[in-house]
Amino acid sequence: MARETKAQRLARELDEREAYFAEQEASYPARLMNTLRRSSSAWFDLTVVDNKFRVSSLNKRDRDVWELDYQYNQESQDFLEDLERAVSMKEAELAEAERVNLVRANARAKLTEEERELLNL
Repeated sequence: MARETKAQRLARELDEREAYFAEQEASYPARLMNTLRRSSSAWFDLTVVDNKFRVSSLNKRDRDVWELDYQYNQESQDFLEDLERAVSMKEAELAEAERVNLVRANARAKLTEEERELLNL
């Protein structure tokens, strides 16, 4: 098995990088629409301003705003990746809150009437 030369390695890495960016560009519209759909149900506000999608957090603590073009460009790609992380974090936060509520409801259901009365539930 022959080892590749430095020039071959650089050419291979350049081809891999170009393929990666081509894949990112091709998947951008679908990822954008999926993230916009997810964000609209996860405490984010979606508007269209100057032919860009503007997504803003409804959380008072973080006043994050993302502006995304429908057409792929590196800035919109970066914003999309950041928004995907924010939406995933919010979805995880909501899922955890739902899990805690379910555990509490199950715990309350196991209490006797006397225990509920003593705990003021």
